[in-house]
Amino acid sequence: VPGVLAPGGFQFRGRFFDAYRFTGQQGDWINVSLVGSEDARLKLQPAFVLLDSANNVVAEGKQNPATINVSLKTKLPATGTYTVVVTSLRSGDIGRYSLALQRVYDKRNQAQNSISRRPKRSR
Repeated sequence: VPGVLAPGGFQFRGRFFDAYRFTGQQGDWINVSLVGSEDARLKLQPAFVLLDSANNVVAEGKQNPATINVSLKTKLPATGTYTVVVTSLRSGDIGRYSLALQRVYDKRNQAQNSISRRPKRSR
């Protein structure tokens, strides 16, 4: 899913945020990958937080400040709705990003989970 962190979106403590929801099953392994932008005007060093349905932090994805890519493989602790919150490593950063969510193949359960195409924006 391509996205842009920019003024006009949800902002907290100087950082812009986009949120994406998906459903998952207890025990599912997922890969979350986030790639930022190296555009001179829109340089973005991305980060993300994975939240469960009660907004508890399940996992965080942060990268080395010298790179624009961050990825994480994690096991979902419960069946339910999860939210990937995309933000920047530094306050005030804006820019383009690409988010991918992939369920790691499991022979016991072949159902596919995917993130929604539109960000959930809180205002």
